[in-house]
Amino acid sequence: LLTLTFYILDCTLGQTVTQSPVHVLISEGREVTLGCSYDQTAYNLFWYIQKPGQGIKLLLSSSFKDADLDVEFRGRVHFSSDTTNRRFPLNITNIRMSDTAMYYCVFT
Repeated sequence: LLTLTFYILDCTLGQTVTQSPVHVLISEGREVTLGCSYDQTAYNLFWYIQKPGQGIKLLLSSSFKDADLDVEFRGRVHFSSDTTNRRFPLNITNIRMSDTAMYYCVFT
């Protein structure tokens, strides 16, 4: 089993990002969808990742294509940007132990 943890990174005054679930235990090879919703118009949407003992780094933005992803995530990480309902879910397939991390949804 590996652990995926999600935290709200609220960088802008008066704006709220809601992520769910907050904490996930999942077996390798499975699939997970990380929910992200926001309460105001977003111009740029991002997912950041922080692996244990490492700094935070950009996983993807709403303008990324599969080829823009880090090689370890290509073909396994998918996202959709639903600006009408203000949602930016992240889907990770074929979960690996190396996916253990904190994931942050951010918008500007």
